[in-house]
Amino acid sequence: MKKSSSGSAIILLIAALALGQNRPVNDWENPRIFGRGKEKPRASFVPFPDAASALKGSGPASPFYRTLSGPWKFRWVPKPADRPLDFWKPETDVSGWNEVAVPSNKGKSSQTRVRRFFLKLPIEFFLLKR
Repeated sequence: MKKSSSGSAIILLIAALALGQNRPVNDWENPRIFGRGKEKPRASFVPFPDAASALKGSGPASPFYRTLSGPWKFRWVPKPADRPLDFWKPETDVSGWNEVAVPSNKGKSSQTRVRRFFLKLPIEFFLLKR
């Protein structure tokens, strides 16, 4: 009886491990994924309509130059599952989202809600003497 129950326990353990590996893993939990939808790295460049204008002009002189500075729409959600899936589509309603100035940081603007997950940890201060 003892051999039978230990054999059954081993079979159940192997079955549980095999079934557990088939569950879908979220991108942020999968160590094999560290970029999705990314382009290959390259040096920054600004396209020009022709070679002559590229040789005589700088980046902002190009008709294709765009700056990323300015107001951006921002929406904070408590967990990744609540994120809007198609936020990049033009038809997405962003009227209820906050605006964040870019470039910026949390110290400059209080419009963004950034959650600090380490609040429950004790913060120790050390005085360093010279």
